[in-house]
Amino acid sequence: MRYRHSTFAQAASAPVGKATFRVPTRGGRPTLAAAIEPAFDTAVPPVFETAVEPALAAPVDRVPTASDGPVLAELQLDPELLTGPVEVTGITQVTHDVKTFELRAGWMPAVDFAPGQYVTMRITELGLERCYSISSAPFGTNIFTITVKRVPGGAVSTHLHDNVQVGDRLHVDGPYGLFSTSFHQAERHLFLSAGSGITPIMSMVRSLLARQGGLGTDIVFVHSASTPLDIIFRAELEQLAEVAGVSVTILCSRDSEVETWAGRRGRIDAATLAEVV
Repeated sequence: MRYRHSTFAQAASAPVGKATFRVPTRGGRPTLAAAIEPAFDTAVPPVFETAVEPALAAPVDRVPTASDGPVLAELQLDPELLTGPVEVTGITQVTHDVKTFELRAGWMPAVDFAPGQYVTMRITELGLERCYSISSAPFGTNIFTITVKRVPGGAVSTHLHDNVQVGDRLHVDGPYGLFSTSFHQAERHLFLSAGSGITPIMSMVRSLLARQGGLGTDIVFVHSASTPLDIIFRAELEQLAEVAGVSVTILCSRDSEVETWAGRRGRIDAATLAEVV
């Protein structure tokens, strides 16, 4: 079991948290997670029995460019790690303020991640980094997606929405995180989400429904949005509600200017869960 420090620079005084460690996905559920997680809440870096390999912990000095040639670019990138430049191969407008970006890691035969994990995006033009959950399921290709909500005044989300186009390159580092059905397996699943928090949930639900064999499907999915226009992946949620073994409940706090919400209203609370679970 190998835990890897992020390749992105971090202030020496910053506390070490779960986000600074890569969780390997090929080896299944990490048996050390329970013992390691408490140490992440302290400012003292945890000590692991397996040392971090210097070659993997070293920061990436620069992103390979087209002028480097394909051979040099491939030599600088580890085919088993999702750390490097990815190409934007598609952009989908999901809601009025949410977009999905389809990204291709050309140096990898298949992107290896557990559903629910996230990547850190580096925007070199801004000198900023942000973490985004992977919204697609791991289907064995080198393409994955992130779904980004525009945050008012948010430099990175605004840049992604307004400036990034198909064919552009972004730098990613990951995958990270223990929030995954791969690490917390069960026969029945209850998923609760609100707003853009739906993105890692959709990755897990898509993965559970796409898997071959294994445990039967028993999923309860409750999602809350501000208005009907703010329901991310609305069409897909409505389709999921028709799948055997899947229960989907959507709540809206209020109507939108163009639609009166006919479904449940309010926020997720104990009363709602008592009725739908």
